[in-house]
Amino acid sequence: MIRPATLPDYEAIAGIQQSLALDTTKLEDSDYVERVQQDGFLLNLDINQETFAANVANYIVGETDEGKIGGFLRLDDEQEMAQDERPQWFNPYLAAVYWSLPHANIGKVAVLPSATRQGLGTQLLARAEQLTRERQIPWLYAYVAYKPITNHASIAFHERNGFHALALEQPQSAYNMQDYQGMLYDKKLS
Repeated sequence: MIRPATLPDYEAIAGIQQSLALDTTKLEDSDYVERVQQDGFLLNLDINQETFAANVANYIVGETDEGKIGGFLRLDDEQEMAQDERPQWFNPYLAAVYWSLPHANIGKVAVLPSATRQGLGTQLLARAEQLTRERQIPWLYAYVAYKPITNHASIAFHERNGFHALALEQPQSAYNMQDYQGMLYDKKLS
């Protein structure tokens, strides 16, 4: 079941985030890097209960067949990329579309390994698309870690669900990594 998050969901969401967070201290361990690139990961942006409470309306949760929260999606209305970042646009025309408002961006989407193969990620995305359409926003965006570590699982998920690579950020120091680059994906909602 897909539903809006509520305040009591904080512990489950924080637990999912913590269990899937990238450990940047292990990036020299090739076995670790290979596993997380294949399985997927979240960039560690800790969320505290106060911040969650202030933004709970942005979260959607997916319950497993057993009724436990197995995944979540955060839908934001702010652009993650600043205009002065000067990314490499694959389609410069769509840069103006990206900078226009209103805006819809997948801040995070995560499903526990124990809850995969139940369609939770796809169901969460479908609900996010529905909410975006209801707000009459024609495009949905998502960022995926590209360098120095690539989230292959997230790339495959987004591309399988109709997203296209739109822009590549310039290298920067972010998420405790040097030369970090994120790939911006977009999906035109019909």
